[in-house]
Amino acid sequence: MTHSNPHTYFFREVDALYMLRDNILLSAANIERPISIWCAGCASGEEPYTIAMLAKEVGAKVEILGTDINTSVINHAKSGHYRENSLRHMPPQYKRLWFSQKNGGFEINSNLKQIVTFSVHDFLTSNLPRPRLNISGIWDIILCRNALIYHEAPEVAHAVAGFISMLNSDGFLVLGACEWLDSRVFIHLHSLCAVEAFEQQGTLCYRASDESKPLLINSAPLISTTKNKSLTKNTTANHQPIITSQKNNKSNSKRRRGDMLLDEGKVNEALEAYNEILVHEDLAADIHLRIALCLLLLNTLEEARKALRRSLFLEPELWPAAILLGDIVTSTDPILAVQSYKQAATALNKNPEKIFTLKDYESLTPFLMPQHAAIEAVNLRLNNLSNHATRR
Repeated sequence: MTHSNPHTYFFREVDALYMLRDNILLSAANIERPISIWCAGCASGEEPYTIAMLAKEVGAKVEILGTDINTSVINHAKSGHYRENSLRHMPPQYKRLWFSQKNGGFEINSNLKQIVTFSVHDFLTSNLPRPRLNISGIWDIILCRNALIYHEAPEVAHAVAGFISMLNSDGFLVLGACEWLDSRVFIHLHSLCAVEAFEQQGTLCYRASDESKPLLINSAPLISTTKNKSLTKNTTANHQPIITSQKNNKSNSKRRRGDMLLDEGKVNEALEAYNEILVHEDLAADIHLRIALCLLLLNTLEEARKALRRSLFLEPELWPAAILLGDIVTSTDPILAVQSYKQAATALNKNPEKIFTLKDYESLTPFLMPQHAAIEAVNLRLNNLSNHATRR
């Protein structure tokens, strides 16, 4: 059974959404038929509505379906009513254009509601839905972002194979920023379908391939377009990472205690302290990172890998976690290592005022790489992996 993702908001992991706008939707404005887009595991609907806004912005015709296994969140999506917290990363112009204040929150404009359909659906056990307006009966784009993280490799492979089978010849699948298909998934995929990975405007995508071996390649846009310079990326200025949210004094005190124990070499006691915090703050990316550090010191690599992926799920710009994850899997899964280092590089190359800093982790400096050294280290690791792949 699939899991619903409770942690969602408008314009989440926006780089992938801008990729769709700039490379697909912008060109689709000149296409007669609508572009069909399925958002699987959409939770309360913020993602499909965000795509609808971007489509309207460029004049693209779209058919958007949002599905989730949870009836309650689908009903929420259909209502189109959201609290301020769901809009926290949204640029002000979208908020003014597409929302009106109502009942202590914000309600989606009815014109936007009309182009998005919602349905309860389990993409692991149910027959996969088909677009209503595309006569081919298959999708142009499928997004399943941050829903597969809850599943083991065989289930992920089964889901991905199903998605790939429902894409047209130029279509592709987009997963969450921390949901790369690693070698364990590809082992199971091998008997189901041939899939290749490719990068499009910095976003990792997947499509059907004639080869059974996964490829990491740079690809031109599937729909070529000259980028419209008037469409600028302006959401990151309002980005407020979870890790820098306000914490109460008791919570901070527990963090300091755990960090002190870790610094003294009392790793098991530190791990216990962090797990106590996790009971009340399970969406705190910094705690999952701290737990991963403990597990690494205890040489529990698989559990450390899971903790790092949880932290990156909650905060994709948490570059220390991305570097550590890459280091763990370099020898066993170079594809995942490359994607981890690239995720770190993307975060590190942001403008200084927008970058995640280690201010919440000052007591962990013996265990984490400083920012100025991280940029050089990531580039070195990527070069080493590239040279190794060339020699092979």
